[in-house]
Amino acid sequence: MDTLVIRTATLEDAKTLEKIGKATKEVTMVEGRTLGLKYFEVVIEYGFVLVAEIDKKIVGFLLSEIYDLTKLSVLTYLVVKPEYRNYKIGTKLMDSYLKELKKRKIKLVSLFAPKSNKKSLNFYEKAGFKKDKEYVLFFKDL
Repeated sequence: MDTLVIRTATLEDAKTLEKIGKATKEVTMVEGRTLGLKYFEVVIEYGFVLVAEIDKKIVGFLLSEIYDLTKLSVLTYLVVKPEYRNYKIGTKLMDSYLKELKKRKIKLVSLFAPKSNKKSLNFYEKAGFKKDKEYVLFFKDL
């Protein structure tokens, strides 16, 4: 594998991130809805987004929202293109993310992962995340 670069996303990356997300079907909200370009643009501008590049081609990304006032970050999506999995790209994105959170003095990270995706659950557990036994995700259409 060529050299991997982890960098902060720019607004110019938004279309590529949306395309990767839709192609991998991993950027899906509850009830199978997908996220649009505007979402990526807003999170890049106001949240914290990292991209993983090989030969200047984006092969994965991590999206999060950071709430400096409450010292909380919500990891929204971590996606690596299927053909680039098993090269520790997700681990490198996560390590860069957690390093940035420590610099910002963030105290808690939360995330949601589908119960059916055992690889994701194992990945997050290996990264030191714990499953919550008390809370259930609720949503309501408006």
